[in-house]
Amino acid sequence: MNKGNIIRHLPFFMVWAPKVQTWLSRTKKKSKGYGRIRLTAYGKGNSIEIGENTGYQLLEIEFRGNNNKLIIGKDCYFERGCRMVFTANNGLIHIGNKTTMGLNSAVICHEKGNSIKIGDDVMMSINVIIRNSDGHPIYDQNGERTNPGKDVVIGNHVWIAEGARIQKGVTVGDGAVIGGGASVIKDVNAHSIVAGAPAKEIRSDIRWERKLTE
Repeated sequence: MNKGNIIRHLPFFMVWAPKVQTWLSRTKKKSKGYGRIRLTAYGKGNSIEIGENTGYQLLEIEFRGNNNKLIIGKDCYFERGCRMVFTANNGLIHIGNKTTMGLNSAVICHEKGNSIKIGDDVMMSINVIIRNSDGHPIYDQNGERTNPGKDVVIGNHVWIAEGARIQKGVTVGDGAVIGGGASVIKDVNAHSIVAGAPAKEIRSDIRWERKLTE
């Protein structure tokens, strides 16, 4: 681990290396959270806002472009190895209040002007990936792109189980459950369960709770 790339909120930023200070000077930051952040920032005009009582064991934030914005609400928690990645300009990742993310999960915002919005009280397990682009372009024989990036919207009180993948253009309704290992390429109805690759609805009109089964 390179401590030169780690920032600690106490609740202010402590910076160990001049190079990181240079990156931070180009990144607006406003945090009332606690924990450690590893920031990689190439570009300018990027900003980070983190709400009160939000914790992170080691949150990795990567900006590879300009004028991107990361907004995280209050009372959230991110386990070690969680990543927020921007690879273009004018992207937005917005995460609501009381949302949690498990080990080694990632939210990846590709392509200019696209966004990923995650609601309140979303529970993400380990190794979850949410992305709004395939990452590489595909063209037809006429040179027209066939796979443009599209925004992702995840509603409130959604449970995303271990290893699930939420792909570009998907909207997940409130109260839904995404099964472990699912690959979600179509919209998910509110209060439904989807599973499989590609994911299909297997049950509707459900409700779930965060408390562990006894």
